Amino acid sequence: IDIDDLKRQLNSTVASEVVEAEKEAIALLEQGNLEAADLLISAYAEGAPLVRPDRIKEFKYTKMAADLGSDFCRYWLAKLQHGSKDYAGAIENATRAHEKGIPYAATLLGKMMLAGEGQAAKPLDALQILSDSVDKDENTDAALLIAQVYMEEKVVPRNAQGAYDILQRLAHVFERSAPTLRADYLDRLGRVLDRAD
Repeated sequence: IDIDDLKRQLNSTVASEVVEAEKEAIALLEQGNLEAADLLISAYAEGAPLVRPDRIKEFKYTKMAADLGSDFCRYWLAKLQHGSKDYAGAIENATRAHEKGIPYAATLLGKMMLAGEGQAAKPLDALQILSDSVDKDENTDAALLIAQVYMEEKVVPRNAQGAYDILQRLAHVFERSAPTLRADYLDRLGRVLDRAD
């Protein structure tokens, strides 16, 4: 079965094609096809002309894909669990995805460790995980989170210079990113500099 054809059928406006495509995608997923998992997860996360978003199915297919070895789906499962406040499950799956090198998992794990979700708060460990991801993965989300933590004074003393430095380390990444992210970066950097004065 051609995955592109299956995707077209899932996005069809003909109900019988959508039903058949979903059955075929499920059968492929049960055989271990992670591309089919991606199609199903996307369909139920975002919806399609005849497919309504369905968090239960999105969760089901994400878990199946994670259990079949998709590290990204392991992270996505953690994100879904976090959204439903299953913090114990989220921290377990975020940790596993982080250990497999998924940068987004480092950011989610860091947020949870800072907030004490699923375990006692571990701010210094969280900052180390986030900082490592900034260095290794050029993780802009982690850099923005660290800068925010340094400026809030909730878990560590205020450190405007540290916030500025972490953002500057990835200035080249922010500058080639999408305009929205670049604008957000410049806004945050401006606020850091204003507070540092």
